[in-house]
Amino acid sequence: MEAALPQEIDYIKLVKHQLDHEKGKLTYEFYSSEEIRKPTIVAVDVIHKPEGWKIRSFAMDS
Repeated sequence: MEAALPQEIDYIKLVKHQLDHEKGKLTYEFYSSEEIRKPTIVAVDVIHKPEGWKIRSFAMDS
């Protein structure tokens, strides 16, 4: 079963990041004030393009 973002997002927190010149990974927590004890974690793999950082893939876990 795929995790879902909270219905109401009050907060987003960058919890981990690793970026080099051409690629990287960002890990965020999304949560509402009611769900602060169980955030949804989203890991995003990115690649650098001339226009900016392009999302290659992402995974959600709650």
